[in-house]
Amino acid sequence: MKFKIKQEFDYPITVVEEALFLDENIGSFLVNEMPSLIELEKIEIIRDDDSVKRKVRYLPKPLIKRVGTKKIPPEAMEWVEHSTYDLKTHVLKYSNIPTHPRIGKMFQNDGEILLEESGDKTVRTISGELKIKVPVVGAIAERIIFKTAKTVLEEEAQALKKYLVEKK
Repeated sequence: MKFKIKQEFDYPITVVEEALFLDENIGSFLVNEMPSLIELEKIEIIRDDDSVKRKVRYLPKPLIKRVGTKKIPPEAMEWVEHSTYDLKTHVLKYSNIPTHPRIGKMFQNDGEILLEESGDKTVRTISGELKIKVPVVGAIAERIIFKTAKTVLEEEAQALKKYLVEKK
């Protein structure tokens, strides 16, 4: 399943970029502000002149308890984002890798996040592909997971907006 989500922030691209990819305090702020997020751990952040490479572990609150007849354990929803953000093109390429080995065999989520200036605002476009490699119920699971992920991303955008206001 391919997807695209657009979100707008009332700040210039440099401010949004700094908060999202470079600010050391954003992780704890998001955990405190997002009811759906239990933990966010920055495993590795490497910045050079052109890019920011990240490995960030996310543990959301379990939102999906079952897919078809299969019970989903809470730790199955944990993943590590492996990403590289290009500071010149304002594009982050990501792969979200589940930490649960069984889920990792059937789940794939890759894509990119593009930040674009629109006047004095920034538009964030999150696009990618979500695949659940399970016969019959895979497509249903993709729709359920995407609906949940979209809600979480909207929640994250609202928390980021609050963070930018408080940081001002």
